[in-house]
Amino acid sequence: MLTKNIENLTELKTNYACSLIEERLMSFCKDNYCQTTLEASFQNHFRSGGERIRAKLSYQFSKSLGLSVADSITIGCIPELFHNASLVHDDLQDLDEERRGSETIWKKYGSDAAICLGDFLISAAYSCFGDLKENMNINKLIKYTHGNIAELIHGQITDLNQDKNQSLKNILAYENIVERKTGPLFSMTLALPLLAKNRDDCVASAEEVFKNFALSYQIIDDIKDFKKDQAKIGVKSGVNIITLLQKNNVSYPLQVASKKSLKHLEKSLDASSRLPLNCQNIIENEINNIKALIV
Repeated sequence: MLTKNIENLTELKTNYACSLIEERLMSFCKDNYCQTTLEASFQNHFRSGGERIRAKLSYQFSKSLGLSVADSITIGCIPELFHNASLVHDDLQDLDEERRGSETIWKKYGSDAAICLGDFLISAAYSCFGDLKENMNINKLIKYTHGNIAELIHGQITDLNQDKNQSLKNILAYENIVERKTGPLFSMTLALPLLAKNRDDCVASAEEVFKNFALSYQIIDDIKDFKKDQAKIGVKSGVNIITLLQKNNVSYPLQVASKKSLKHLEKSLDASSRLPLNCQNIIENEINNIKALIV
């Protein structure tokens, strides 16, 4: 009974934190009447859904390391805003017309609006550093953030070039792109709170955890996309691990991909043993959630 009550209390706290994070994200666009295309596209994008996994993880890590609720929410918004900026720009670069069951920003509002919204979200993310209340080395956090965003951009360029040339031929090339595109923002969810609490010694371990976590997460996302695209007539699945395995004549590609995802989760869990115990618990819980999605 006690364990169940603790679980219920934890869930209530998590749901409350999620509502605060969502409120903060929406606060970056204060005009509810959507009087400009930028405001309209902002509202449209964020109200279309999304897991907010980066914001939730970052908030949980921040709180577990002793940061205030206010600073935990602020730090949680940073990787989430960058992530959404990358989605808006990526949809335009790939000319994807649908996301989360709705028209993408460029498709609904035009290319110029998509570029401006993505840029606005990047600006909003950097503005969060000015809102942090506790005494911490802000310059160190900003420098680390820039390095990770630069890595993400390099990964995106590599991905675009691979897709254009259709030259993605092996799993190592695939993993390199995922590590550079998906890994940096996931790493920030823990690295920023660690840096804020002067636990620089744990950052490398955090990056190792989320390099593997990101690979597993992306593989699962690829499997979902592949199944969704296969269910549509005339829709060609984009480059992902399933199409790559098929191109290399691998038998049972879905099963092979699922096993790879599980393997990366185990590596992520192993690397987490070098982190503070409260952070380990959060990672283990999230890994268990991911495992439940793998069939």
